[in-house]
Amino acid sequence: MATISELAKEVSSKAAELEQLMNEASLAQPSFSEHSAHDFDSRHSQNTNTEALRRARNALINATQGLTQLTMGPIDYLCSLSWSAAKVANLGSLIRLEIPRRIPLGKTRNLDDLVAEIGLPAVVTTRVIRYAIANGIFYEDPISVIGHTASSAKLASDRDLHNYCLMWSAEISSHLVKLPEALYKKQVYGPKGPDSAANLAFPEYVDIFEYFEKRTDAAQRYSLYLGSRAKIPCWSVDFLIGAWDWDSLGSGTVVDVGGSAGSTSIILAQAFPFLRLVSEDIAPAALKEGEAVVQQLQLDSRISFAHHDFFKPQKISAKAYIFKSILHDWPDDICIKILQALLPALESGAHVLIAETLMPAAPALRTNAWDFEGRRVEDQIMIAGHGAHERTLEQFKAIFAAASDSFHFAGAKEGAEGSMFSLIDFEFRQG
Repeated sequence: MATISELAKEVSSKAAELEQLMNEASLAQPSFSEHSAHDFDSRHSQNTNTEALRRARNALINATQGLTQLTMGPIDYLCSLSWSAAKVANLGSLIRLEIPRRIPLGKTRNLDDLVAEIGLPAVVTTRVIRYAIANGIFYEDPISVIGHTASSAKLASDRDLHNYCLMWSAEISSHLVKLPEALYKKQVYGPKGPDSAANLAFPEYVDIFEYFEKRTDAAQRYSLYLGSRAKIPCWSVDFLIGAWDWDSLGSGTVVDVGGSAGSTSIILAQAFPFLRLVSEDIAPAALKEGEAVVQQLQLDSRISFAHHDFFKPQKISAKAYIFKSILHDWPDDICIKILQALLPALESGAHVLIAETLMPAAPALRTNAWDFEGRRVEDQIMIAGHGAHERTLEQFKAIFAAASDSFHFAGAKEGAEGSMFSLIDFEFRQG
């Protein structure tokens, strides 16, 4: 077990290593200043040894958070975990009230003027803003003069980050905080307990899918969230381009099952000009939106859209089928049915590609680096929202084997450069 002194030395060493790597890549050093409102992710430089920078960054995060936890001690540390909901609520309040955008970039605003513009009681809004300052969002100097830090400036200028955090502080946090109650009721009542925490968060709806179907405001937030999430580096579908040999398909057809408005198909069509792609979904609005986008991009000759329920038999024969962020929404028995619905259309040699978070194999380790904590967080969302889960490689192999003995594992590419996605490949071979 590391001591405070040992972790402090590791922090110093890893900070120096990271600083050197960033200098070699001509990347600006991060600061709390508004002018540092960019992610120093390695993708911003063509000269960076991306894996080395990523490893150094994560090692520094781990050592820093380990040092903080050890210095706090178990009581203060556990108390700080219990306070996390307050931070999410504060972030959500900033976003809902559009406070970051009310302060011009590069300028400051008088707190009284800002509070008056928002229209809530000053005693409330002032406390919301000052708690945000305690979390590194905005600064106050001198008294009652509010300006941007790097974090608040990013929230003000990056609508994708805004949409991502909005969804997290609304629907996602709403059912996550119900998870303890849901698990307890499941323990007490067994099968009569709630299927998921979402049943407690949104009790008037059958499940979270019906909630988004019937609540137009929530559906709009969710649509914006999905589109914006794809533009956040760790969620970018750009990873898929280099994760598999798409050129091997020639001018073959690729079906994106549950592909919504076709963001994945668009990325692949732009990178591989010979591919033909079909984005399938059950939501007419998503299909209509996708058709408009691909026409605007002049990709409609190679990307088409089809209404399809992936629980029903697949009708389109293709060389590859993509399931991106689909199976993690469902428990194993339902995933097996989804895969079996493909069987009527599968020809020998077809590939089924799963783009999802790949959980690390046991044993679990104490690690707080974004790459790994993000995977655990996604898994908790699946438990709370659907009673489902993210999977390890062995768990994926098990559900494919149960669906058909003609599925053969053909390889897996873990997320590079911090991507939350991995790509798992299963080939269908008869005989």
